Amino acid sequence: MLVDTHCHIHDSEFYHDNKEQAYQASVKAGVAMVCVGTSVASSQQALEFCSTHALAWPVVGVHPHDTKDNDVAKIADLLNNSLKGSKNGPSTPVIAIGEIGLDYYYNHSPKATQVAALEAQIQLALNHNLPISFHVRDAFSDF
Repeated sequence: MLVDTHCHIHDSEFYHDNKEQAYQASVKAGVAMVCVGTSVASSQQALEFCSTHALAWPVVGVHPHDTKDNDVAKIADLLNNSLKGSKNGPSTPVIAIGEIGLDYYYNHSPKATQVAALEAQIQLALNHNLPISFHVRDAFSDF
């Protein structure tokens, strides 16, 4: 079995109508997947998708582009709820924090906002002894 360590198959922004077909094709080809969140909504979608797909595991976090529009504290809530288990159905524990970092190429979010979100999410990972999936573009000196 192979593992795609970074996909967004769960995210309705990228997979509107064909996520189930893509998942089944991947499984048939012997590929499991790590579903990486990029926002609070995308992270929630990763949790929901992975709770019903045995060969998919969720990663939650806020991408640097989205830090101006997302409350990182809500990522902590998603993480804590996943680790406790869901009262409303199946749950899959989060396996990492990501996709977090700094991206100054497009500057969709202010640098200070990106840095604050990065620091908060690193602390979240440290608090829960979880690995981190980083995204860094044109920001290596600050990173």
